[in-house]
Amino acid sequence: MSKAIVKKEMNAVGVDLTIVRKIESIVEMGLSVRDATHIEKAFTTAKSVQRLVQMLDEEIMKEYIMPMMNSKLGFKTDKDPNKNRKCNNLYSIPVVRDCVVDALLSGVNIVGNEFNIISDQMYITREGFAGKLKREYPNIWFDIISGIPKMVGEKGAIVEVEIQYREISEVEIKSLKRVIPVKMNSFMGTDGALGKAFRKAECALYNHLSGQVFSVGDADEMINITSQVKEEPPAKSVFEQAPQAQEVKAEVIEPMESQEEKFKARLKCGVTVDEIQEVCKIKEILFGFDRSPEYYINMVLNYRDENKAENKAGENNA
Repeated sequence: MSKAIVKKEMNAVGVDLTIVRKIESIVEMGLSVRDATHIEKAFTTAKSVQRLVQMLDEEIMKEYIMPMMNSKLGFKTDKDPNKNRKCNNLYSIPVVRDCVVDALLSGVNIVGNEFNIISDQMYITREGFAGKLKREYPNIWFDIISGIPKMVGEKGAIVEVEIQYREISEVEIKSLKRVIPVKMNSFMGTDGALGKAFRKAECALYNHLSGQVFSVGDADEMINITSQVKEEPPAKSVFEQAPQAQEVKAEVIEPMESQEEKFKARLKCGVTVDEIQEVCKIKEILFGFDRSPEYYINMVLNYRDENKAENKAGENNA
């Protein structure tokens, strides 16, 4: 579709192209100072932020930005009532505006799920880093080769990856090797862990090519691998050590039958052990009577809702 047709269609639906061009000009100015001195960069960035905040007033935000929130076509957030029953409030216009300004001046699009809002902060997604690489380095081919995630503790994993890349005009392939930490959650399988690892790998490649330093993770993702190893205090000299009586406590292990009975007694909403085990198998999650029943109940209820939504969509398509 030609630019003339696109412009005509945008005018037909009431999009003010004057405002669009002004915002694009401000963003272009903000992105053009990457190689400038630190003072020039600071002053230009400050002015770009100020002007973008003024342009993205409440009317513009309500009409063009807020409708894209919690959509793959726009940007997702961690406050989505459609996915979290306990979430009643959406992000406010000031918070969304700040994140949109941050995203624009970081070189990512505000459509196509290139950024998310998590804990009031802008977070560049895998789509965002992939988009930045394609837009800013169109002559670079790259591929990411990964190993199988290795579990570390109960909620963490590490993934070994090799990032192969080269300029399209060259034959020689260069590579970056990384061992990437990934935080796992209860509903995440291998694909989810690899998705997070690939995002961090694309971020590492972008940092390597651009010389910039974008964070490869956030508070929700980062895990401390070294925390699995307890540090021992430095040993004292034999002359400093005082003799102490060692109290040995026997560990009381609850019988499996007792754990199972208590677990079943706390089940509700018609959820059964058989249904829990079936969903755990589908989600590739380990099951154990020593874990909280409420955790498994929420998992099953969410799975039921997903099935209902899929069935309804199938009926509508039929």
